[in-house]
Amino acid sequence: MELLNPNIVFSKYTDNKLIDITAQDLFSNRRILICSVVRPRENLDQKYADYIQSLIPFYKQHGVDDVYLINSSAGKFGLVRLEKNHPQITSLYDNNADFVRALATQLNKKPTVDTLSKYWSYQVLVNNGKVEQFYEQPTENYIKHIIDAGYKIDLGNHKFFALEGDRALHRPSLRVEEQQFEHINIEQKHLITGAIMYFNLWPNNLLYNYLKSV
Repeated sequence: MELLNPNIVFSKYTDNKLIDITAQDLFSNRRILICSVVRPRENLDQKYADYIQSLIPFYKQHGVDDVYLINSSAGKFGLVRLEKNHPQITSLYDNNADFVRALATQLNKKPTVDTLSKYWSYQVLVNNGKVEQFYEQPTENYIKHIIDAGYKIDLGNHKFFALEGDRALHRPSLRVEEQQFEHINIEQKHLITGAIMYFNLWPNNLLYNYLKSV
């Protein structure tokens, strides 16, 4: 892919204050893993960030200089909790969703930038400002992708997805066309509430295998 715009400006929370920092400062001559966090104040997203932080030794061992968590919609102060709970990761706010806009343009994404900034789960490996690898929860036909990934659907009162009884991710509503999938029962103890996010990024086996192979 092409080089990302080096003039994109992010906000960074450090030393109890917000500062602006450019993509040039963050990406130049560095290999970076950027992971979007859609709702940084919610517990599911914090658990996802915990998972990312647990893998930092592996990332470092395989040539990743830094890991960034990025949010494009929740506001700058959503960074505070991420920064406090995940000190090994740099947390960024995508001012004006310019980073999402740049990725969407390169990848020819159909949803609007506003929609992508609020709901797009992705991980992108950036090498000296150029996208080396990109992984996402698909934004088109995403229900089909979830089912193909091994999830089944329960259309009960709470409408849950479950990964074969291991972990369930809550979704508030389902469109009519989605109500044709198989019904299953899920025990309450297996439930983790939150939006359906990160389902093929947590774990990201494709990235794991790629880093081990290069």
